[in-house]
Amino acid sequence: MENLELLDLLSRLTGNSKIKYATGTDKWFNPLMDRAAVTMLKTVFDHEGATNSELSNILDIRPSSVSNSIKSLEQLNLICKEIQDHDKRIIKIYTTERGKKEIVRMGAIPDNLAKKIFEFLDNQEKKQLGQALSKLLINIEKEDFSMYRNYKD
Repeated sequence: MENLELLDLLSRLTGNSKIKYATGTDKWFNPLMDRAAVTMLKTVFDHEGATNSELSNILDIRPSSVSNSIKSLEQLNLICKEIQDHDKRIIKIYTTERGKKEIVRMGAIPDNLAKKIFEFLDNQEKKQLGQALSKLLINIEKEDFSMYRNYKD
């Protein structure tokens, strides 16, 4: 098989909507959430009881962006805010049961799809494919593409 034919196959594979869906590069998470909201939900889940400013520091984004994401997730009943009794200025953010179920569902999607995509390959074929893709990635990463007119990294 010629190099251009291989490149065409690789391009078709990486551009395939099923692959994008399985890897999360398409919006498979939830039609009601954008990538920022998904990231916020996962961050709240990983840092239960964090404050708005703590989430802002963790994600390295503006507090106003955190507030907007929190508001939309709260409207979807995926997270909740809890005002502290000892200091009413402190508001901690938690994942609701529905939010936790959504996190589990989102985590299961890529795993289930990956199984479906690769189920026809035996272990040896998966190993060979992994080795070939790793070699390609290493070669691509070390190659200088700046000489190509329209290349942007």
